[in-house]
Amino acid sequence: MIYLFNPFVGHVLSAVKENIRKSLVRNPRKLTLIYMFPHKKQGDALADCQWLSVRRTLPDDVWVDVRVVIYEHDPHVTSMNCRPLAPPDATLAGPLDPFVENRG
Repeated sequence: MIYLFNPFVGHVLSAVKENIRKSLVRNPRKLTLIYMFPHKKQGDALADCQWLSVRRTLPDDVWVDVRVVIYEHDPHVTSMNCRPLAPPDATLAGPLDPFVENRG
């Protein structure tokens, strides 16, 4: 289970999504992911992940201005795509960055 409460946005969240996806490709297993985000300020950044399906959403009156979506992954789902993975010009610095070529 993974719990994300409005953790990051943009390139960082793209990298996290890709790292989770890669982990599930390497080691297929079921996953539950709880994602909470300020829906009036930003959209659901996980909605583009074909490898996740919505299991449940909590009513908007549970938390004011916060949306809660419970996703799950089943390893029997064939598509492991997340679109878009990152903008074509995405460059993050750091050893865990899947978008920067390893030059070491």
